[in-house]
Amino acid sequence: MRLLFLLCVFQSPDEAAQLEQGMRHAASRISELESAHRLAQAEGAELFFYGGTARNLAFFVREQLRLKGQAFFAETSPLYLEEVVGPYSDMDLIVRGTPEAASRIQASLQRQFPEGE
Repeated sequence: MRLLFLLCVFQSPDEAAQLEQGMRHAASRISELESAHRLAQAEGAELFFYGGTARNLAFFVREQLRLKGQAFFAETSPLYLEEVVGPYSDMDLIVRGTPEAASRIQASLQRQFPEGE
């Protein structure tokens, strides 16, 4: 899963790499984000999270890494979109693929998550 990142100040390249790895790990544990990623893969497209979705995911992961360190990567229990991006946030996505693939992904996500229309 590819994510767009915010401009962040890091003390080292390792810190930036750890945040990226943490965001991928967290996103794979959130059913809505993982579902969107699988849809894009099936269409041969790439999916990017941006805006508030990417920002809130980065903030959540940074805090988890501060509190738990490397133990965060061992966790496998589901995360809930509402606890990461907030209960009233929309999910900002960019699809890199054909216009037809993007339309099919959008239609599928709207069927899965009709409250987000």
